[in-house]
Amino acid sequence: KTSYAVVLRRIRQLDADLQKMLTLWFSTGILELRRITYDQTPASIIEKIAKKEAVHPLRNLDDLRKRLGPDRRCFSFFHPSFPDEPLVFVHVALLSHVPKSMDEINYDTTTTLKDNRENKEGPKVA
Repeated sequence: KTSYAVVLRRIRQLDADLQKMLTLWFSTGILELRRITYDQTPASIIEKIAKKEAVHPLRNLDDLRKRLGPDRRCFSFFHPSFPDEPLVFVHVALLSHVPKSMDEINYDTTTTLKDNRENKEGPKVA
């Protein structure tokens, strides 16, 4: 019969081993950062990102196009072993003003990078 202390020691060793392995496998030196664009990223990857969006879900295809539009940036980390599987992604909005709400970021179609260039203030990142 194995004692509680022995089991606990084995679990702690397993935990330490897993932590070392995962740290090596997912270090930033191994991960690849890619910009996601509507025109150049494979549809299968865009679809995965759209399905995984949990914080601000997409309402329709127009939402997706907007989030990958000229006044937006989307970046994702990929692992070489899973080249078509976005591990984590971030959306960035380039605006000419500080938005008052997330709806303004997600659904406002009046602000573009062209507006930012003409404004000469530079974009605000939200």
